[in-house]
Amino acid sequence: MKGKTLSSQSQGLVLSLLNNFQQEKGNGGPLLPLLAVQERVAQALSISLSNITRIQHRLSSNDNVLRSPGKKRPRKKSKTTDLSDAVRHNIRDTVYQMYSESNDNEQKHVTIANLNKTLKEKELASISNSSLQRVLPTIGFKYKKDGNRRFLVEQSSIALLRTKFLKSYNDHVNTSSHQIVFMDETWIFSKGSPKKSWQDEPIKSVRRPLGFQGKRFILVHAGSEKGFVDGASLLFSSQSKSADYHGDMNGETFIKWKNSSSTWKSHQ
Repeated sequence: MKGKTLSSQSQGLVLSLLNNFQQEKGNGGPLLPLLAVQERVAQALSISLSNITRIQHRLSSNDNVLRSPGKKRPRKKSKTTDLSDAVRHNIRDTVYQMYSESNDNEQKHVTIANLNKTLKEKELASISNSSLQRVLPTIGFKYKKDGNRRFLVEQSSIALLRTKFLKSYNDHVNTSSHQIVFMDETWIFSKGSPKKSWQDEPIKSVRRPLGFQGKRFILVHAGSEKGFVDGASLLFSSQSKSADYHGDMNGETFIKWKNSSSTWKSHQ
């Protein structure tokens, strides 16, 4: 191709050809028999015979089009990107329906396999399991540990209590001169440590297991926009062997804490 700059590799092949033709000129004819086509090409270009064979095979398998091995090429568009909004809505609605059909006698565990089976049975979508696994995150789903907390807090009775509290809270904020105080409780081990740290692959950066993390303590406090309330802190050691510390922080403990400090009671 005229005007095209040759790469250093192409220039090396040109020099090999030039050297081969000069040798044939001095020899007064071909250095190898004319019928030995592949051998002559390998000798002229100073490459192996196996390379010649691979190139021929690659050319025949790619419809006579040569492609550079290892070169990045445009990937085929994923089928999941072509899914219509209607199909995506069908997938989402099917997940919701599978959960709604769960009851005490039969709990529906939504997995890729049984979700795709349901979609195909209802003729709502026809995609592979791997494609379905790729499309679910694009419509907001994550594969994570099951928990019924969200279900419980969204029950109509709980939602009604939450609505009443928020209305009462807003009424007090807008009309009352009293200060709004919030409280919460948590727990910590006496020898507790952070769960994450900077690490690489070698074992040198792996922290040794601590084993017993020490005694568990329950911490309760209250505060407002002005800071923590003086005298409202409560710290005591847990006596429960259960993983749930609410066995210690129960109604009796809460009432005792609520009535314990004169400074704290002045904010009630």
